[in-house]
Amino acid sequence: MPATLILKECTVQRSVIGLRSRIDTGCVIEQALVMGADYYESPSQRVDHLEHGTIPLGVGAHTTIRHAIIDKNARIGRHVRIVNHDQVQEADQEALGFVIRHGIVVVIKNATIPDGMVV
Repeated sequence: MPATLILKECTVQRSVIGLRSRIDTGCVIEQALVMGADYYESPSQRVDHLEHGTIPLGVGAHTTIRHAIIDKNARIGRHVRIVNHDQVQEADQEALGFVIRHGIVVVIKNATIPDGMVV
């Protein structure tokens, strides 16, 4: 079974990181649950995603996640901020790939969060 990969210059505090998770360079993850993935993407598959303008499995570079749950097989782009910036308590944004329950952002299973999005 492939291991979880956390690249350099990342900060992970008070969080649980699941199997086959990939967290790219410069990420900050605090008080979060990252569930991981059901399958492994090879380096060549990841390059194919990037070349076609799609987002590979895992958390992209320079992303910040705080007080959140990231369900399995999520694809989170680069420079994303999942921090509940507006302190919303309840929200249904399934079309955008997330919901908020009791102030906690939940990225739903198989969701894709595009580069630069702020939640």
